[in-house]
Amino acid sequence: MLSITVPASTSNLGPCFDSLGIALSLKNTVKVLPSESLKITIQGHGQNLPKDSQNLIVRSYELSCQKLGISPIPMAWHLNNSIPISRGLGSSASAIIAGILAAFHQAKEPIIPEKVLKIALELEPHPDNILPSLLGGMVICTNEGTYLKLSPPTDLYFIACIPEFELSTEKARKVLPSSVPIKDAIFNIQRASLLISSLLTRNYELLGKATEDALHQNYRAPLIPGFFKIIKRAFGAGSAGAFLSGAGPTIMALSTSKPDEIGRVMVEAFLEEGISASYSILKPLENGAEIFEDSDP
Repeated sequence: MLSITVPASTSNLGPCFDSLGIALSLKNTVKVLPSESLKITIQGHGQNLPKDSQNLIVRSYELSCQKLGISPIPMAWHLNNSIPISRGLGSSASAIIAGILAAFHQAKEPIIPEKVLKIALELEPHPDNILPSLLGGMVICTNEGTYLKLSPPTDLYFIACIPEFELSTEKARKVLPSSVPIKDAIFNIQRASLLISSLLTRNYELLGKATEDALHQNYRAPLIPGFFKIIKRAFGAGSAGAFLSGAGPTIMALSTSKPDEIGRVMVEAFLEEGISASYSILKPLENGAEIFEDSDP
């Protein structure tokens, strides 16, 4: 029995589009062992996911075996999914990393992040969720795979308000324009610089301004009923910053206090739009994916 745990992640954090992600204290666990035939069981989120070779974990495992020069073998996969599917919390990235790590373990290959990332980018061309899931921490990255891992702000609460509907990354990307005005690019450069600086210096009073965005949130807001109202309610309840988590529809608030109150008002705002939602109080994680042999993690 091999157990692999992979954390959730939040990305963009407002202005850092496709360039920043943070690992969070919500994990998927995958248990895998050789079998006579491919078997997939799913516990938790994603009951409607494929239970055959089209499952993203299996696709990731088989691609990795090919790249590592080994033959894939039939496996029994048990997926315990705590990360909601298609909610902007890195569920796809966690599946990709789990499949790759299973192949590396079979090949007895050391887990070299650059080698893992090279394979992962063939399945997910944007590494801002892949890298935090693999490495943990706060990761600044480029689409080409250059990255820098930093210590995350562990004194912040990340309050994830998760509506009960899915939003695929593909759909969320289709609403984005192919070009933006230079003033919007400048706006985001300024906020992104301010955001990274405020997180590194723990100057959280700047997060309200630093989590503003002009590149993607305005275009994606119509896909999430009440988006700006929910952001406003979060600030009214004491949030230091708030933003769309990844491609959404989860809305994330940052705070050093009153996380339950912030979560409740965000859920209430979604309900006013006729949408059920829940909230989870998460913390950043320093560690990323982990592998355990012959025992539970």
